[in-house]
Amino acid sequence: MKLHNLLLASALIFAAGTASALDEPLADEETVQSFTFNTANDTYYWQTAGNNTLSVTLMQYKGDATDESGWTYYAVGYNKDGIAWEQALTLENTGITGVEITGDDKDALPQYRNGEFDAYRFDVSFNDEEIEKIGIKGRNGSQNQIVYSADNDQATNQTHFSDKNTETVLFFGKNKFKNGQIAAVITAGGSYREEGGTFGQPLPAPVVTLLIALGFGAALVMYRNRKVKA
Repeated sequence: MKLHNLLLASALIFAAGTASALDEPLADEETVQSFTFNTANDTYYWQTAGNNTLSVTLMQYKGDATDESGWTYYAVGYNKDGIAWEQALTLENTGITGVEITGDDKDALPQYRNGEFDAYRFDVSFNDEEIEKIGIKGRNGSQNQIVYSADNDQATNQTHFSDKNTETVLFFGKNKFKNGQIAAVITAGGSYREEGGTFGQPLPAPVVTLLIALGFGAALVMYRNRKVKA
């Protein structure tokens, strides 16, 4: 085969391969693992669904999350034997990543009650092979006022967790329908987890179109060359 025919054939094969790849998803893309929110039997927790990080947004109307004092909230991990660990949702806790939400990001948060509040985001990592579900613990400064969302036994001061029914939102307080009774609002979900290295990025559409056109052009030239020889 002549050199120019070999080059044309190579161009045709390359263009055809590129075109067919457009219909195939990229391998090993970053995917998000969704958490399942459980509300059965007046208990509230997230099934881990194979993820290893829970991203929590805390809107605190009573107290703040600077340190463990007064109104404080915790992420609690459960395995088949019960509570495996807990992490305080506070900025002083070095076991998790926490930042205060301010400015426009804070203004964009839903308004669940009137009045000022402090807002935070925490990323809590855990061993997904051991932890089956993640719950929340809330307290208002007294050991007698602790409530676990997974059990949700009402505290002696009537404080408990409730949910918004249609969202993965927990309310900590005495009554979610009375603005003055909500002490905190907590939302959570899975973070992005990389399942493997990204295979590549798709080529821009103009480049793909050019490659396909070159392929057809190469095929036409080869066909005409064969006709001339015949």
